Amino acid sequence: MRKLIALGAVASVIAGAATAQEQTLNIYNWSDYIAEDTIAKFEAETG
Repeated sequence: MRKLIALGAVASVIAGAATAQEQTLNIYNWSDYIAEDTIAKFEAETG
């Protein structure tokens, strides 16, 4: 029984790692609320 539970846990971890994707950050705000270069600076600092 322990082996079955361990196998299920390993399968869950592998499945989670296989579905890893690029993450997206959506920012909703009023127009001209942030500077034009803010997004470029954020991407440069965080990758």
